Amino acid sequence: MSTSTSRTYNSKLRAHQAEATRNRILVSAEALFIEHGYEKTTITAIAAGARVAPQTVYAAFGSKVGVVSAILNRIRSDERYQALHQKAMQTTDPCQSLHVVAHLICEIYDSRALLFEQLLGTLATSQELAAHLEAQYLHDRKLSRIYMSSLHSRGCIREELDIERALDIFWVLINFSPYQMLVRHCRWTSQAYVDWLTSLLCRELLRHPPQEMRR
Repeated sequence: MSTSTSRTYNSKLRAHQAEATRNRILVSAEALFIEHGYEKTTITAIAAGARVAPQTVYAAFGSKVGVVSAILNRIRSDERYQALHQKAMQTTDPCQSLHVVAHLICEIYDSRALLFEQLLGTLATSQELAAHLEAQYLHDRKLSRIYMSSLHSRGCIREELDIERALDIFWVLINFSPYQMLVRHCRWTSQAYVDWLTSLLCRELLRHPPQEMRR
């Protein structure tokens, strides 16, 4: 094996090992956040669960908030999430596109409901986490604006709604709180929630919703 090939192999091996370590840390952190909450979970406990030193967690993520950020980013970068996002952007029928969005939102909430409940329950007592989640909110709203602008530019949005008002409505409806109330507390099925959300999004946003979804 040449020196160059050996260096490439070693570099790839180190990168693979580093990524595996990051994944173990994130899995450990998410489990602890769900079980004990954000504030009661320490970097030391996260490190122990991942079988690494606390310094490794700090080196990889900087802080506990950095760990939360990485968990949320991993949700967004998931292949299934990306595929559904692309499908929603590319689907020409606006109601079908909103149905894909509703399905995507439900999948995320179904898989991360316990984590979101713990994080949101901490906002009143952790200014650091609250500030970070506010920044995440602004980032996600910017991405949603791109989607809403696409529908608006094609003449799909109700004529009395500008992009900002349409975005406000969209953002409220896809928020975690309605899912939490309907699915977690009222025991709706995920499919019932998707159907409800699709109908409401189409009725409130679209210029020409399907007949069965009109007021």
